[in-house]
Amino acid sequence: MEFCDLFERICVDFLRDEGYTIERFYEELHEAHRQLKDSKNAEANEIVEVIYQVVDFEAWAEDMKQQAKNRKKYSASRFPNTH
Repeated sequence: MEFCDLFERICVDFLRDEGYTIERFYEELHEAHRQLKDSKNAEANEIVEVIYQVVDFEAWAEDMKQQAKNRKKYSASRFPNTH
């Protein structure tokens, strides 16, 4: 939660200058995340995913688990005799 608070403190002035409230930003973020989840626009999806994970700890934790699984699988396939 502290990280989310830090994120909000850093971004709230910028968002206000752009005409958004933090609540509206989160609404837009969730909508963008939903729309881009299966999108082929990798760059936009990556940016939205990173911001989404900042505000959703469970999403971040799941992503970390998946990355650990991917690293383990990749390592095992590259170096099969070391495991």
